[in-house]
Amino acid sequence: MEKTILQLNEMLGDIEAISDDQFQEVMKFEVEPFLDSIRKTGFFSRESNKNLYYEEYLSLEATQNIVICHGFAENTEKYKEMIYYFYRENCNVFIMDHQGHGNSFRMVEDYSVTHVELFDDYVEDLKAFMSKKVKPDSQQLPIILYTHSMGGAIGGSYLEKYPNDFSKAIFSSPMFEINTGNMPLWVTKLIADFNVMIGHKKDHIYVQEKFNPKERLEDSCSSSNVRYSYYFQKRLNNEHYQNNCGTYSWLKQSILATKELLKIEKLQKINIPIIIFQAENDSLVKANSQNLFAQGVKDAQIVFVPISQHEIYMARSKIITPFLNKLFEFIR
Repeated sequence: MEKTILQLNEMLGDIEAISDDQFQEVMKFEVEPFLDSIRKTGFFSRESNKNLYYEEYLSLEATQNIVICHGFAENTEKYKEMIYYFYRENCNVFIMDHQGHGNSFRMVEDYSVTHVELFDDYVEDLKAFMSKKVKPDSQQLPIILYTHSMGGAIGGSYLEKYPNDFSKAIFSSPMFEINTGNMPLWVTKLIADFNVMIGHKKDHIYVQEKFNPKERLEDSCSSSNVRYSYYFQKRLNNEHYQNNCGTYSWLKQSILATKELLKIEKLQKINIPIIIFQAENDSLVKANSQNLFAQGVKDAQIVFVPISQHEIYMARSKIITPFLNKLFEFIR
């Protein structure tokens, strides 16, 4: 395992993130209109009447494909800036809303609440996406996985189960173990198990809040006020983007899945190059489990990102720029 520290004061290449002071204007008048002009959208289903929303951005200049696997309480809309960077660097881009997120089907009525029956459902949804949409439109070019947070747990589990679908994988602040703060993980799991057992599996976790229209930047995982505010306005205007808390079933399944994917015999099934971006000020996931993952797979490097919070791709431009350059250096 190789571990490097991202140098925030050095340009590692020729890619530059949209500057903080121009972000709102560039996104509104350049990036989003452009993406709107090339985007293909639709729904597919793995099971009857359970529609999953997806988007594709295909380029005649593409040299590879990127599949984005978003995190907990996120959706396709939050990744417009990253989609733009990938497309600009000659990538076809594919992204779907996980079940219980965005415009995909839900099993609870409250749009604030994120529920799943089995964590493996996320993995099998991604497999169906690959089979039905990504591979047919991939132009037989290499397919690279890009994940964030919970998407990292989905992606890691996927690579163990289906090791031959991707040529490389990028993990940004992957959720290989949830940070439960002062409460031991086993106590958290006991609480989740108990609530599922007594019939409260679809109730939201008591320590998590539902969507708050008065949420502040300080309550988020971003360090960029302009990026946070831009996306938060979209959340205010669309209830489909208002996921904010998980159910006891989601919590139980996530703990079980992350424990399972860190088993050494599972990690040894992953044989593609891996890069893990590890945020210094990450309060949601544990860095030690990211280290264990990197040590257990065949070919991995960890890039430590100073001063960043959990959402590296929603940080200030001075953090995103070297992050992007290191990411594309890995892809190339």
